[in-house]
Amino acid sequence: PHGKWTDFFTGIEYDGGKTITGYDVSGYKFPVLVREGGIIPIYPESYYDDNRQQQKPRDPLTLDIYPSNNKTQFILLEDDGLTYKFKTESAYNKTLIECDPISHPDAVTITIAGQHEGRGYEGMPGKRNYRLQIHGPEPETVTIGTDMLTEMNEPAELERTEDGWYFDQGRNITYIKVKSQKAKTTFSIIIYRGTY
Repeated sequence: PHGKWTDFFTGIEYDGGKTITGYDVSGYKFPVLVREGGIIPIYPESYYDDNRQQQKPRDPLTLDIYPSNNKTQFILLEDDGLTYKFKTESAYNKTLIECDPISHPDAVTITIAGQHEGRGYEGMPGKRNYRLQIHGPEPETVTIGTDMLTEMNEPAELERTEDGWYFDQGRNITYIKVKSQKAKTTFSIIIYRGTY
């Protein structure tokens, strides 16, 4: 379809409205293309036991974001994964994730509203660690909440810090690590760029 599309695995961008030929499908690979404006939440790799219990925590939550020229949003719905209390008792949580490239000139704002809707659920995390992957040009600075992070970290250094960022020039992705936040908190991350 028309629009801008990014290969989820390689980062190669395609213009829509045409047929892609010569796409490598060896080794049972199939195309996974993300439309411009997409927001994809990703939990760490995990598995479930025979009682349907998830064996690894849903932390950190990675948000893979493909900004467009319009505001976009994604609502992450979570519940206990075992009961129907989400239906009978509103025992669920909706986290609203918005990507706004319009409100600030030369910047993209990501807002995360931790408990946008719902009453929460048994086993809901009290705190959450966030990792963001923002596709696009290199930032000049990054602001998390009220903290401006002007200096870019090295990839290995980022893992040792509470919060920070680095830019991968080969893939045009800004990786941002956000220090632990209360799961119900609303906060913003602003990626300042010369032009977008």
